[in-house]
Amino acid sequence: MNIHRQPGRVPTATAHRRSALTALLALGGAVVSVALGGCGGTSSSGALTEVDGVRVKSTIDRPGLYDVDINGIDCDITIGEGNTLQRLLITGVGNTVRIPASAKVERIEFTGSKNTVFVPKGFKTQVDGVGSNNHVREV
Repeated sequence: MNIHRQPGRVPTATAHRRSALTALLALGGAVVSVALGGCGGTSSSGALTEVDGVRVKSTIDRPGLYDVDINGIDCDITIGEGNTLQRLLITGVGNTVRIPASAKVERIEFTGSKNTVFVPKGFKTQVDGVGSNNHVREV
């Protein structure tokens, strides 16, 4: 798995998973919510942690420098205290990410839509994005 992707380029497998999940969600709110509620999860390979699925709730807590790729839908992710991320890539839809004051994130990239990253006041990072309706909010 190549963790050094080009900004704005989504791997084919990720694009297919996202398209399938988006199509399922569009079919009907309540029925799909019951059928898919909380499916998916996180996986780690080398310096990359991926979050993929629907309504995944997880805290990512790893030692050392690593990347996080969130390509799920409506996930709630918390980065662990004192963690150091080289890149937080959010390609999914409607995700929420919380970053504590003791964590460091060198770069946040958005290519999805309707995602929100909550950071402490005064938090410094580089933010890039080609998606729509994405936000970094200080709390």
